[in-house]
Amino acid sequence: MPVTCYLIYTRWQGIKYFKSKDPKAHQMGLIAIILLVASFGFIVWSTFAGIAWVQGYVQTEQTQLNNIGGI
Repeated sequence: MPVTCYLIYTRWQGIKYFKSKDPKAHQMGLIAIILLVASFGFIVWSTFAGIAWVQGYVQTEQTQLNNIGGI
């Protein structure tokens, strides 16, 4: 994670535009930052939702296998 933050801050142009004195460039930088944060949030959410789905699926399959073995 620290490497990602470093790359975003040093190589990503959104920060440069956000620091600009030009109002349009500043606004463009702000929009870029908002989109970056939103996309990062979506990635984190979808990762945890996927993990929860897989855990639920595995639990369901284990329950079904246990029911078959109990017959």
